[in-house]
Amino acid sequence: MANRIEKVVSAFRKAAQFPSVSSAKIYQNEESFLVVISEWSQRNLEREKLTHFKRTHLLNKDTFTLIRNLPAVDNTNEICSSVSHTEKFQAVVRETVADSDKSGNSKKLFLEIWKHGQLWKNVDLTALNVHGDVYADSNFGCFKWSPCERKILYIAEKKRPKATPFYSVKPFEEKPPEDALDDTNKGTKYDFVEDWGEQLTGKSQPVIVVYDIETEAPVTWEEGLPEGYSPAQVTWVPNQMAQRGLASGDMDIDEDYRGAVGVAWKSEPRRLGLVFCTNREGIIFHANPSGQICVLRGGEGGISPRSPRFSPDGSRLVWLERNTGGTHDGSSRLMQCPWPPVDGPLEAEVVIDFETKTGEDGCGAFKGIFCLALPKRPFSSDGKHLVFNSQQGTSVHPYIVNLESKIVSRIKLSVIGKPVEFEDNSLAVLDVDEDILVCRHSRLNRPHSLLLARLSGGEAVVISSPCITEDIAKLETQIFHLQGSDTGEAFSAIYYGPMDLKQVPLIVMPHGGPHSSFTCEYSATTTFFGLLGFGMLMVNYRGSTGNWESTVKSLPGKVGKQDVDDVRKATSEALAKLPFLSSSLLFLFGGSHGGYLVTMLSGLFPDDYKAVVTRNPVIDIASMCVISDIPDWCTVESGVGEWKGDGDSSSYANIDNLAKMRSMSPVVHAASVRAPTLIMIGRQDQRVPPSQGILYYRCLKANKVKTRMLVYDDCHSLSKVPNEMDNIINSAMWFIDHIMQIKLSPELPQLHDLNFCVTSRRGGLMLFT
Repeated sequence: MANRIEKVVSAFRKAAQFPSVSSAKIYQNEESFLVVISEWSQRNLEREKLTHFKRTHLLNKDTFTLIRNLPAVDNTNEICSSVSHTEKFQAVVRETVADSDKSGNSKKLFLEIWKHGQLWKNVDLTALNVHGDVYADSNFGCFKWSPCERKILYIAEKKRPKATPFYSVKPFEEKPPEDALDDTNKGTKYDFVEDWGEQLTGKSQPVIVVYDIETEAPVTWEEGLPEGYSPAQVTWVPNQMAQRGLASGDMDIDEDYRGAVGVAWKSEPRRLGLVFCTNREGIIFHANPSGQICVLRGGEGGISPRSPRFSPDGSRLVWLERNTGGTHDGSSRLMQCPWPPVDGPLEAEVVIDFETKTGEDGCGAFKGIFCLALPKRPFSSDGKHLVFNSQQGTSVHPYIVNLESKIVSRIKLSVIGKPVEFEDNSLAVLDVDEDILVCRHSRLNRPHSLLLARLSGGEAVVISSPCITEDIAKLETQIFHLQGSDTGEAFSAIYYGPMDLKQVPLIVMPHGGPHSSFTCEYSATTTFFGLLGFGMLMVNYRGSTGNWESTVKSLPGKVGKQDVDDVRKATSEALAKLPFLSSSLLFLFGGSHGGYLVTMLSGLFPDDYKAVVTRNPVIDIASMCVISDIPDWCTVESGVGEWKGDGDSSSYANIDNLAKMRSMSPVVHAASVRAPTLIMIGRQDQRVPPSQGILYYRCLKANKVKTRMLVYDDCHSLSKVPNEMDNIINSAMWFIDHIMQIKLSPELPQLHDLNFCVTSRRGGLMLFT
């Protein structure tokens, strides 16, 4: 047993050792070389946290030949950083904790200004007490130098008056502080402060902050922002006059439209969860140089904008947009307008609609934009073309759209003379500068590589590539294209794992969301299972992203039926076409809505699955509706209608709606479950509260089903490094233990000689000899 555990841990360490790249930026000058600086993260199992670091590559501008790869630099305690336009300045927000303080209560934020390669100014933002924590998340965060290189723009938590009880013992002071007699905030110590939900805990009221490096003072911009909206994703308006070469006498033409543009999310009557939710009501606003804010688009409901980006010359503003309500994710419109606007609202024009027919991706019609954000610098040098990444089916690829003709085409690249295939690769542009691209490339059995290419496509140059072992390289991929049994709509599934063995156990893995997808990109989890000899079937059932907006919208009202049918059909197809898979060794593994599906499957088909692992599963939609940070998920996916707020009885307070939500829940089928079930929950989960998993645990225990529950001090993703390692290894051991029991069972003599990690697979981990 101990030897088996050691081998499983060794497999996880092997699969989890590779870093992933999150961003990259190209720097060019008049000389013959360019620099690419990329940011990476890697699991540090010994320190039990992620290590973040930067890599710097120096290349020949004409040939992309790598001149030098500089040593990596650890930047784990950086919150965010930005280099000014001329590269004269760099700004860094850094978090520090006193060495003697293990609790983190003495955390401090510093704003560092670097000039000509040395630390010039270091500002204690905590001591200034102008605002709270600086936001660096993808939903709100921004950190940008102004075109004049004098100011820094960012989002931070608004300063709150100190909340105090009615009575507290105060230390003796000869002279009491000026606010000692201020009773304004007495009795507010226990007031509820609502935040933005899952993974945004503690973030409640963001505010725009501008730090002037000359006056050395941060100033908040709030005047004019509509009440009940929270600013986010702010970007400076480019200096159009300077960039267009206009005469200084004409500088007053655009004066009113300098400043910054951003989006703001509606926060009343309540803050709905934002993470992975692109359907939240919002506005686009403009803040002039004095910080006075006016709304340019939205304000009357109906739109959810994000990712505002200006063309290099400042003449065009583009952004992504969805309609509010409905599914939490789906395809987006690409919008544009001329800048500056004439008068009043923006003259918004649709470039790419939800289900566009303009363009081909090399493998059929382009199915729409499926991405969370645009690249930070997405424009061609002439400003007439825009680059974006989009999931299409089982992969992510970069696309380019002509903003005038609105024609979309895929950017096709080759590596060492071999084209990057469409279906089983994922390729994403991280930065565009003067028609040069830096891209992230990955496959299921190949971790992230960094590529450099030209916007016109063609041969790409690999500037950073992982070294993988033979046993990882031998894991194979096969994609199944399927149709729904009822409507005939297309969906897909990905098999990943060994193909040179016999009697391979199959882990059926539906994804969460439900409006997300599996793509052919490296994952430590799937590679770990593959190294142990498991095959995985990752099902993109109808309702998944990447396959037309109409398909995404087909699932609400049919959860527990349409998605279950698709998982069953995909499993039957894989077993029929991959004869090395064992139909007697089927396992279920899924989290969130994937947890909903595996618990539904376990209850509906109790004889088909040998063991189940479920992470933060949705068990009872009706009870989840009143405590989740996304109550609208419950009403929309169950088909009872849009969620309209706490005071509207037509949504979740209606008894008939509650009954329907309950009827579509796994808890209804809990009494039928036979498969041993491992449940994993996070105490801090705001999306699918831990009470859901606890309910299921108690139901199964009452029915004498072999059950175990692991509880982590974590949020919905269970992604803290020690928690991830523990839950993934426990999942593998759960499956392995039940395979061993099956092998020893007298009822299944045909499995006594099961050995799915046989010696023919050189380098494999032979756990079941």
